[in-house]
Amino acid sequence: MNMIQSAKDQVLALTTAAYQKASAAGLLPEGVTVTPSVEIPKDTANGDYTTTFCLAAAKAMKMNPRQVAQILTEQMDLTDTYFTSVELAGPGFLNFRLGSRWFGDTVACVEAEGADYGRNDTLTGKKYMVEFVSANPTGPMHMGNARGGVLGDTLASVLQKSGADVWREFYVNDAGNQIDKFARSLDARYQQLIRGEDAVEFPEDGYHGDDIRELARLFYQQEGEKYLDCDEKTRHDALAKFGLDHNIPKMKTDLARYGIQYDAWFFESTLHESGYVADSVKALTQRGYTYEKDGALWLKTADILRDHFRKQGKKEADIEKLDLKDDVLRRANGFYTYFAATGFTYGSTPANWKKMQAWAERNGKVFIPCVGPGYIDTRVRPWNGSTTRDRGNGKYYDDMFGAAVASGAPYIGITSFNEWHEGTQIEPAVPFSCDAFTYLDYSPLAPDYYLTRTAYLISNWKK
Repeated sequence: MNMIQSAKDQVLALTTAAYQKASAAGLLPEGVTVTPSVEIPKDTANGDYTTTFCLAAAKAMKMNPRQVAQILTEQMDLTDTYFTSVELAGPGFLNFRLGSRWFGDTVACVEAEGADYGRNDTLTGKKYMVEFVSANPTGPMHMGNARGGVLGDTLASVLQKSGADVWREFYVNDAGNQIDKFARSLDARYQQLIRGEDAVEFPEDGYHGDDIRELARLFYQQEGEKYLDCDEKTRHDALAKFGLDHNIPKMKTDLARYGIQYDAWFFESTLHESGYVADSVKALTQRGYTYEKDGALWLKTADILRDHFRKQGKKEADIEKLDLKDDVLRRANGFYTYFAATGFTYGSTPANWKKMQAWAERNGKVFIPCVGPGYIDTRVRPWNGSTTRDRGNGKYYDDMFGAAVASGAPYIGITSFNEWHEGTQIEPAVPFSCDAFTYLDYSPLAPDYYLTRTAYLISNWKK
């Protein structure tokens, strides 16, 4: 039983009965037929359910909607119904508030239907892939990952209950720069165990957590000094494999204890091992879309987009205002960027979101723009200043969110990495320094500014 629909049906029945009673008493014209809507207000201050009955009927009755609403509220009998009150609001809305009977019947319905409660066929025939959590395997998961797990798994379950074919996926970032840093961090701790902590310098950009020390200790217990004098690559490969073989099963176990099971754990390394990424970059290079600078391979993103916008008829002055930048495909150290693996640049540009939403609507797809509070990558990649996006004391976040709302997209994603030196976090941030590095905070704003701002932006979305 759909208790939400039952409540909506009762709102219409109560309103219709009140109208019939009022018309029989000569308070309202007889014979008026309307097709009103019943909605759940976004703001609970406007009740649990609201109907446009009075607004829809007012024209045929040749009366003010508020006058109609006032008469109906006086004729409304809520005895033995789901509702405790009905209120006149705004230009003529009728706002209903639920009572204990509805909640009691809902609990009874849940108990009676068990696992089938809420099941429907509204999304039958549609397929969705929900990728969530996807925490870096270089360290233990945290509360932010737990939150992402709840949101992702709940969304997948709701889609599934609605008849959709749902695929749950964990994208494992087991390749690239973070794995290199992981290996170098483990290497330093491993050598420190053998040679002494003062004898081996820890990399400035390394992972400083106690989990790295513990992994190095376990590796030493298993392998001893076997890898001490071998070549660096062999040692790094062995340490990275050991660390990942330890961390990933633990992640799976932790998520399973949390009640989350995935259909697939997709490893980024397979993209590289298969040659897909390299082949794609090669094809772009052959077509003249790349160039080398500072040892890195760059995509001519700015030129490509300029040509695209020119073909659309955009003026040069308007194109220049977009401040288009090129993107790194392959770093100087040989690692491919996330950009090469996912190709997100066009989709991350707010100026394109309305077009993407329109395309999604035309083709029966769902477009989800992703917003973030800012970004800075120069802690790890000093040469990559072109990707920096200044927070502007919240302005960048506000502008991104506003563009996402303006696009008309039904959902908005918020990107917030657990790499705090990258400046994408929205969690509370207080001034903190360690090992001669000062992490980014929100000064002069409050430590919880971005969480508070997020709550405000969401609450006002589509009001």
